[in-house]
Amino acid sequence: MSIKLGPFILPDHIVNKMRYQLHRTRVTMEEQGFNLCSDNGTLVDSDQSSGDLSNVYVNRKCSNEKQTPKVGDYHTHPMGTHDMSSEDMLGACTQHLKCIGSTKDDTIRCFVRKSDKRAEQCTQDTKRIFDESGIIEQNAKILNRELEKIKIEFNAPGIDTIKYNNKHNKKVRDHQSKAKLHNSNVDNFIKRRNEVSNKYFTEIAIKHWL
Repeated sequence: MSIKLGPFILPDHIVNKMRYQLHRTRVTMEEQGFNLCSDNGTLVDSDQSSGDLSNVYVNRKCSNEKQTPKVGDYHTHPMGTHDMSSEDMLGACTQHLKCIGSTKDDTIRCFVRKSDKRAEQCTQDTKRIFDESGIIEQNAKILNRELEKIKIEFNAPGIDTIKYNNKHNKKVRDHQSKAKLHNSNVDNFIKRRNEVSNKYFTEIAIKHWL
């Protein structure tokens, strides 16, 4: 049974290709993706490509763009959920739809842009989310480096364990406080990201397997 995605129809055989790419991702731990192009409202696939653990490049246009223009794309997440990342959202604002397959929850979901007229505002709001995600990622890297440094210092040969313990424990407590604040910031960021996603996109689950 075909699925209606806004003004477009997603045929069964494209759903099967999505499912197959999700299986490939589970085996290779590499993102897979392809373009979704419109043939008079019926979606066809084009430009299959493979990436790495966290990214895949899909062509900006469909191979037969004049006859079947690009309206969106599909890609898989080897590690994350089916939710759009901030980068996914930024790309989706300029397209009609974005479909994502997740190995984590074994689902495929499509996000259909609610209105063409709000594309510019969608991009502006999502750009702020995208910039915030960069800050979150950078803070996570800093925390990881600090933790590794604490571990190395504590296991260094020849240290006076008794004298070092108080200093070490303070560093651990400080790091735990920073990590707690970071986790709270991540939770708030995800909430804001989902609010923007719900504002501009309708989420549709692709539930049936053929």
